[in-house]
Amino acid sequence: MLILYRLRKEHGCFSYWGISCLVFVLGGALAASRELNVPIVLSVLVADLLLALAPAFLVLGLLRFFAVEVSRGQERFALTLAIAYLLLMLLFYEHSYCAGVLTASVVMLCFMTSAYLVYKYLLTMPWLRFLMQQVFMLHACLMAVEVVMLVNNWDNGHPVELPENLFYILLSHIFLTTLTALLLPLMSFLRHEADLKASAEQDPLTHLSNRRHFFSSAEAYWRSRPLVEPVSVMMIDVDHFKQVNDRYGHAVGDLALARVARVFQKHLRSTDLVGRIGGEEFAILLPGTLPEQAQLIAERLLLSVRQESAEFMPRGGRLTVSIGLVNFKGPSMDFKSVLDAADKALFQAKDTGRDRLALAAVDS
Repeated sequence: MLILYRLRKEHGCFSYWGISCLVFVLGGALAASRELNVPIVLSVLVADLLLALAPAFLVLGLLRFFAVEVSRGQERFALTLAIAYLLLMLLFYEHSYCAGVLTASVVMLCFMTSAYLVYKYLLTMPWLRFLMQQVFMLHACLMAVEVVMLVNNWDNGHPVELPENLFYILLSHIFLTTLTALLLPLMSFLRHEADLKASAEQDPLTHLSNRRHFFSSAEAYWRSRPLVEPVSVMMIDVDHFKQVNDRYGHAVGDLALARVARVFQKHLRSTDLVGRIGGEEFAILLPGTLPEQAQLIAERLLLSVRQESAEFMPRGGRLTVSIGLVNFKGPSMDFKSVLDAADKALFQAKDTGRDRLALAAVDS
């Protein structure tokens, strides 16, 4: 982990995870030294504090990895728990059962928090999210079992003697910790790969498909679509966009494009393909859409952009779009020809006043 941190210092999570692994090894070694008559302040107090710190650093690394903003209230709550745990350990570390219950409870809470963070923020890799959740929750369950065992044996042993069955829990703890140490770099690597792919396929301003990805995806659909399936294609242009930039500045222009893109995403289906193919020009492909359905969608987009522009345009500003729409069914035209027809319809909409829809009929 620390080597990965040296290689990628911008990913501070690896420093937390490296420290987590280090303190776990030190804590485990000190805990094992209880059989060697090592002073109890080292073999119990320091060992348990280190074993509790390990999952705490895991949580800190996950917070850094997911860029989670922690509120002041949450910080105070966590600090209060840490101080309470430290004070209780200082009071009761000579009773190893009590120290074990405290430490196992803190570790269980940390792994439950880790499972929650992965569930809430790791959204792009469902299989890895599920696997890491199971590992963290299994870890938490092991700690709960340890608490139950310690409580059940509370009156049966010497203060520094622990039940033999805890040996198997320790082995499971080591196995799950090792598995976690392997999964964390894998999670980072896969998300980095996903980010690279997204940057290659997405327009950075609008988060829609960029021109290359839109055309490659549309061509792939066109080659594989059923010949009898209707399809609609729209070309959309933001009206008088140069005037928006000249009058309000490029910052407002960029915001306008991003908000228009959000309107498209809100009103389109997950199966639809939308991309930014030019400065203020967008294209939409609607698979399996009948002409009357496509026309309703286009009119909804016109109305929504017109209405929502009041929310983000400066006072007195107004933003509209023009749309050229083509409906197509049949095998005889390639995608580029259909897109050219939609582009001609778009010019017709702009020539006849803008802020409107123009239809172009295409025969199969």
